[in-house]
Amino acid sequence: MNKFFINTRFYKYVDDDTIIELKVLKFHNKEKCKCRVTKGPDVGMEINIPVKTLQDEYTMLSNDGIIIFNVVKINDTLDDVMVTVFRSDDLVKGINIPNVVCRQCVLDLFAKQFTPNHVDYVGLSISKETCPADVEFENFLACESVKTSVVLSYYIGESLDEILSVFKHDDFNNTLRCLFLSHCDSFIKTNPAMADYFRRKGEANGYVQTLPELLKLNNFEYDLYRTFDIIPTTLPAEHFSDGVLSKTAEELLSEILRTKIYKSLVVKYDKDIDLEAINKKYCLVSDNDGTVYVVAYFVNGTYYTDIDDDNEQNIEKLVTLMGTSKSLQHAYENIKFSKKKYEK
Repeated sequence: MNKFFINTRFYKYVDDDTIIELKVLKFHNKEKCKCRVTKGPDVGMEINIPVKTLQDEYTMLSNDGIIIFNVVKINDTLDDVMVTVFRSDDLVKGINIPNVVCRQCVLDLFAKQFTPNHVDYVGLSISKETCPADVEFENFLACESVKTSVVLSYYIGESLDEILSVFKHDDFNNTLRCLFLSHCDSFIKTNPAMADYFRRKGEANGYVQTLPELLKLNNFEYDLYRTFDIIPTTLPAEHFSDGVLSKTAEELLSEILRTKIYKSLVVKYDKDIDLEAINKKYCLVSDNDGTVYVVAYFVNGTYYTDIDDDNEQNIEKLVTLMGTSKSLQHAYENIKFSKKKYEK
């Protein structure tokens, strides 16, 4: 029997013009699962279907990655929540180290960049791309054992809210709430007013009480999207909905891609789009709701400083650009990356 996970999609053609796609929501047992119709005449309908029927009558849609939600044991008295992201292409190559790790009980390495006087925050989402050069990425996977796991298929184009809606969070929320309350209680003897303030606020120095809070507060979605080469923006859908980029979106992407876009073609991403068949420059971009678009574009031949190579000279060029280019700074202000965690 082929192994597949919740959120895996299956499809079949009813006729030349009609396709039915199902998303696996839940396994009742080894023989039966619950699915939601995501394409076809009955979109939104939930049905119970034998696993064998899925495998015999439908074709499994290859996922782009998997996301694993874990409650892990750190020691005899401490549990943690850990979320990891793997690219399917890497797994096929035998690369079993995740591309992204998000955890509660780790020091926030990025806090000092935003709040130099508050370096004791916890909670972190980090990727191979954002991990500091002097830190071993694999260290963020350390634990004694795994207590609970939920494994999901991930497809480009799915928002974090869509992913989180597929499964129940009770085990993860209970673990996070225990960690949060334990942190609050640590102030009772020395600063009871602070303990009470944190309890009422519902978040304390990075400690949160629910899985969605952990992921959103630490910009997990940013790391998820960048792992699959998606540029996450804060721009509303209207900037991508007319088949071309709006002037604002065009300027933003020109700055981020360090080139001058003068013509574009925009389509909403779908798994049936063969990206390798696109014979123009293109990129994947998301709007503020997480919808992903394929943006094919032409450039007028005027390029900015080439910083594709990670040598020391080009890194210095990038730092200079980031420090002096107001348009580039403005562009990065429209990247979907929240600093709410560090706001007092």
